[in-house]
Amino acid sequence: AMHILINTALLVSILTLFSCQSSGPLTPEDAFSMAQKAMKRSDYTAMAGLLSRGSLEKINQAAALFKAMPGERLEVIAGSYGVTAEMLRNLTPDDYMFLMLGSVQEKSVLERALGGTILAVEKEGNKATIKIHNGLSLNFVKEGPYWKLDIVLL
Repeated sequence: AMHILINTALLVSILTLFSCQSSGPLTPEDAFSMAQKAMKRSDYTAMAGLLSRGSLEKINQAAALFKAMPGERLEVIAGSYGVTAEMLRNLTPDDYMFLMLGSVQEKSVLERALGGTILAVEKEGNKATIKIHNGLSLNFVKEGPYWKLDIVLL
């Protein structure tokens, strides 16, 4: 009887562990909603977690360009965002989301898009486009079971 009790306790622990893990967005609309909430909370880590592999690769390419850029030029770009050249030189996905959503720059396309409401969702296979009432649209891709935001570097 004791081993049944232990096995049951183990099973309950495992199920609890899995049910407590936050699942990703299962529809493009979920991904949009999670991105909106993360933006409102200024949670750039959560925003970065919603990015597609392709988006993350683009951010890494941008970081490589910043690293190779002459210091004076990098200082000018950093100044326009109100951040340090060092931040750009070591750009992470979280930093990139901060630049797009939280920096001193005027509202980015991403920020304006996430500030809108969904007008229509066009899905084709594992790609989707959400059209927003303000005329903007955002692209999403399905990676595994989850939908991810697929951004164009701005």
